This record gives sequence, C-alpha cells and structure tokens, in this order.
Amino acid sequence: MFTNAENYNHGTGRLSRQLAVLFTDFVGVESGDHVLDVGCGTGSLALSIAANRRAARIVGVDPSAGFIEYARSQSADERLEFQVGDAQNMPFVEASFDNTMALLVVGFFPDAASAAREMRRVTKPGGIVAACWWDGGRDNEFHQRIWDAIVALDPSVKRPAMAYASSEALLSLWSSAGLAKVKVEGLAFLYESESFEQFWRYQYLQGQGGAAAYIVKLSEERREALKQRFRHEVLGSRSEGSFTIQAKVWAVRGVVP
Repeated sequence: MFTNAENYNHGTGRLSRQLAVLFTDFVGVESGDHVLDVGCGTGSLALSIAANRRAARIVGVDPSAGFIEYARSQSADERLEFQVGDAQNMPFVEASFDNTMALLVVGFFPDAASAAREMRRVTKPGGIVAACWWDGGRDNEFHQRIWDAIVALDPSVKRPAMAYASSEALLSLWSSAGLAKVKVEGLAFLYESESFEQFWRYQYLQGQGGAAAYIVKLSEERREALKQRFRHEVLGSRSEGSFTIQAKVWAVRGVVP
C-alpha cells in the first residue's frame, strides 16, 4: 500500500507530524539519547525529534525505499540517519538505543509480536520501547466518520477490523515482549485540514489505507455521492474550507529490564 511518499506526506503524514510531538512527550526522549524510529515512513517522527529535542542520534528504518529516499531529502541534520530495514530483523546490535519508537505502524507489522521483541532487543537496559496505534472506537473520528458515511450509503459494508486498536491489546503485546512497567495512554487531538478538497484527494483518492482502498474501487457516481455526504458531515452547509476532526491513538511504553 505504502509506495507514494509525496501523497502519503500530504495525507496521513500531516497527522503524523501533529502526533509526533505528543508521542515524544509520552516517551520522554531526553538530551543525548540515541533514538530509533521503527517504520519511520516519510520521517515525521524522526524529523520532529530532531527539531524539538537534543537527541544525539536519530535513526529511521522502513521497508519502503521510496519513503526512505523522501525522508532523507527533508533535512541535512547530521544526527539523522534513514535506512531501509525490516522491523522484525533490524541491522543493529543489542542495546544500541535509549528509545525505540514506532508511530502508527504496529498494525501493519506482519508479526507484531516479533517486531516488539526485536524493538526490545536493540534497546538498552533501562531504555524505553514505545508505540502508538489507532484507537478502533468512535472517539477516533479521523477514521470513524468516513466509515459512518460509507455505511450510511451502503449498509452492507462492514468496516475492516484493526488489530491492536485497543489499550488492552497493546498492553498485552508489550507485556508479552518481556517489557516492564508497561503503561498505556490515550492521545486525542484535533487534526486540522485547510481544505476539504485537498483532504479528500490525499487521504482517499490518492491515499493509502483501508478507506482509501474501498473508495477508489467505487464507481464514479457512488464515489461522488460518498464525497458529498462526507463533505456535509465535516463542513455542514459550506462547500469548501478548513475543518477539524478528532483523531485518537493509544500509546504504549515499557522499560527494558
């Protein structure tokens, strides 16, 4: 799914940049830390840490060569490194990082349990392993409201279930990886979009994800009907303009014994 870095950066990437600050605060990245960003995508988390924290080294790994190339082009900061890599088999020796973090990727890992263990392996004793992933409930309007519009037009459609989309699931995943002092917290914030048309284009027509995959397969007529219904959901009587929509994730952190 994730191949077009430019489109992703205009869509979910914008939300990731907002979330990165909240997530970094939750983890508690400190001055001098060596930080690993697992599944770094277009670099939102790594770039945010470089801009806002005095970390000594920030490494991003992602299986998409296109995303890695894009991330490298975004900053000349010498503390930043980006490389192609597999979250389940990373090219780092044990205990390489003070903080190992994963922003909005846990549900995409082929084997999340294996990835969590690998994140623990490359983190120093006393270091933090953390991730955040979408809340599957109604508080996460960023996903829920488009699916409400989809189901309203076609009641036969069922929203695909998301793995690890609850506090309980993430708590279990992190505890099973052998991490101590596991803590889960909900992070909710308002995603701000300057334009409905741009949001629709980058999030759904050219986006990458479950709703986008469904929408691009619709006939032109059904897609336009969905667009107008969703437009009314977020803009009311306005035809265009800015809007806000609540996004919510669950963040989990644990300490390497």
